[in-house]
Amino acid sequence: MGYWKSDRQSSRTDEIPGWQRRLNNKLDPDLHREWLIWRLVIEKVATLREICESWSFLDVAKANALLDWRDECEKQAVENAKINSEGKRGR
Repeated sequence: MGYWKSDRQSSRTDEIPGWQRRLNNKLDPDLHREWLIWRLVIEKVATLREICESWSFLDVAKANALLDWRDECEKQAVENAKINSEGKRGR
């Protein structure tokens, strides 16, 4: 079940940039499995205690989907700003 579907390339392993794949390979496999939880802690969405004591898996999934959406919006804004600034220079 996904709450956010990006318009960008799918997240298949063969489509992940080489540098990111190399970094992912250095991350402990246990952290890969726990990433959905730790991402919320790192992003200061909630503390580990709050997540463990109060959040359901569905809550964690929704929060991560919203973070994905936010990241996608920020990337799109940067791309749009870059395109707009290049268009202004071409006048």
